Amino acid sequence: MDAFVLEAQCSHTGKTFYIQYYKGADGVWVRHSAYTTKPPVSADEGRGGGKDKDVHIDLKNCRIGQYYKCPYCGSNKRTECGSQFDKLDASVSGRNGSLSQGEQFVLVAPGETLKKLTVGLGWRASSGGYNIDCDSAVQLFSGSTMKELVYFGHLKAESGCILHHGDNLVGATEAQFTDQETIDIYLDKVPREIDRLVFLVNIYDCVKRGQTFGMIRDAYIRMYGDKKKQLCEYVLKGNYSSYTAIYVGEAKRSQGGWVFTALGRGSSATSLSQM
Repeated sequence: MDAFVLEAQCSHTGKTFYIQYYKGADGVWVRHSAYTTKPPVSADEGRGGGKDKDVHIDLKNCRIGQYYKCPYCGSNKRTECGSQFDKLDASVSGRNGSLSQGEQFVLVAPGETLKKLTVGLGWRASSGGYNIDCDSAVQLFSGSTMKELVYFGHLKAESGCILHHGDNLVGATEAQFTDQETIDIYLDKVPREIDRLVFLVNIYDCVKRGQTFGMIRDAYIRMYGDKKKQLCEYVLKGNYSSYTAIYVGEAKRSQGGWVFTALGRGSSATSLSQM
């Protein structure tokens, strides 16, 4: 496939819009147009616009990093909306795998094949030792319905598509700061009805121990491809002192591929069952 669509959000109005990419003759992914309604997959179908497609600006002759305007507020790439879009460009071109909250990264582009993803999560205590027990988990969604939860008490998905490698009870030391928990995702085994995988972390027994994510620093999620080649990384930043759980990120089906979004959304849930 030589075209695909990414979803973005206007920072001023909060409305969703869609960006269409196609692959040029030189193999470079090119921004084609911005739409307020979901555009056709084929770049040729969308070229030139159409009354039902509400095309804001045609970019078929532009390369990544050039012109852009939000179809709702008209912001260009120097403003918040455009800045977000430029970062989407970076993920598509593979130039930048370090994400900030709300940014996306194309894990598997349409037409590509990747059988296995590995998710690595890490964290360490900001002070007072390393006895904070964080638990990672994956929620499997079909639409808005959660179908299954893979975590330390249920390490393997029923379909075999996800394998959790177990619970780290204490976190990282200063000398050994690597992935604390890892999760394998076999994309070719993910049931067709599952369209979204949500990665989350909570603090075990947080109420009794009086612990929050304000006591943790350098928390991150990393996505790896074949031969554990790192694809992207999201390091959580900001104040999470009032939260005991975090929705870290999600992988979502998109035009036959998979796109990762850095969420960083805090929660006051005190157990995985509340999330």
